Amino acid sequence: MPQHSPPTSLRRELGVGGAVLLGLGSMLGSGVFVALGLAAGLASPGHNIMGILMAISAAGLLALCNGLSAAQLAGVFPASGGTYEYAHKVGWPAAGAAAGTLFLVAKSASAATAALGLAGYLLEYFNAPQLAVPGALAMIAMAAVITLEGIRRSNRANTVLVGITLAGLALFVFAILRENSQTITSNGVTSPPSTSVSNGLKATALLFVAFTGYGRVATLGEEVQNPRQTVPKAVVITVLLCLVIYTGVAIAAIGAVGGETFAQFSRTGRGPLEAVAAAIQLSPAVGVGTAIAAIAALFGVILNLLLGLSRVLLAMGRRGHLPKRFAQIDASGQSPVAAVLLATGLVAGLAAM
Repeated sequence: MPQHSPPTSLRRELGVGGAVLLGLGSMLGSGVFVALGLAAGLASPGHNIMGILMAISAAGLLALCNGLSAAQLAGVFPASGGTYEYAHKVGWPAAGAAAGTLFLVAKSASAATAALGLAGYLLEYFNAPQLAVPGALAMIAMAAVITLEGIRRSNRANTVLVGITLAGLALFVFAILRENSQTITSNGVTSPPSTSVSNGLKATALLFVAFTGYGRVATLGEEVQNPRQTVPKAVVITVLLCLVIYTGVAIAAIGAVGGETFAQFSRTGRGPLEAVAAAIQLSPAVGVGTAIAAIAALFGVILNLLLGLSRVLLAMGRRGHLPKRFAQIDASGQSPVAAVLLATGLVAGLAAM
């Protein structure tokens, strides 16, 4: 009987919709639940909303420019690995190796932090903070099981998580606007910004980090259908959607409690949007909805980071910066199993430390 050779590239499973959902899954985590509040404390003192709206717009524009640059590279070089791969393709192998290494360090730390934050958030309700590390390892293991199934099933899981997150955020925004729309309008939607240029720039920098998940689409360029068209469309749509979402949440939260209070909730509380809902005595259902949204968003961040990490490890295995076993793809052509396991080990090791 003839023997089939194992696939050497991943199957192209993602259309524009799937790529957008992966981008949202990477961006609607710490950005909307932490960074937005911290930026609000800088850009929107009191209840003035215009400062944070300007910062969101500037950060979104920067992200769009950067994202379209990455999208063009992904269209020309539609392979896994993102910047690591692009640098090798254009003849800068040393820069590629540095970019790949830094990506692994930074994103492994981000995933470990998200896992610890999610575990701490959940265990707070059971008064068992001492179990944060075992809980984080359990979250990482769950995300790894999904990632091992390949991009198709990972995207299905991500779609559910993004849907839950969006539903919770919509509940939060509409509940506040229904109760406080006149107060919000009079408290600064139309007023000029009342912050310094320095603080506005700091807020923009914080929010730019919140937008950087668009790069996940480029990192998975090998698994995107017609990458020359799909990746740029997905980047633009994802950034614009996040602009709308961040703007809605910012208007609701700052209009309700003010920028400084929102920032304080983000610095000290595990659930800043929950704290906003509680502070203005909204229905308990709103607090529960935002808590569920935060849990879904953080788990989505872990899932998407494992996907990105494993694809960079796959590219490094192909180019010899890692053993060739990490370049192997399963028979279905959907998952680099060894690379996923190594990515899981890196993240779990940091979380345990």
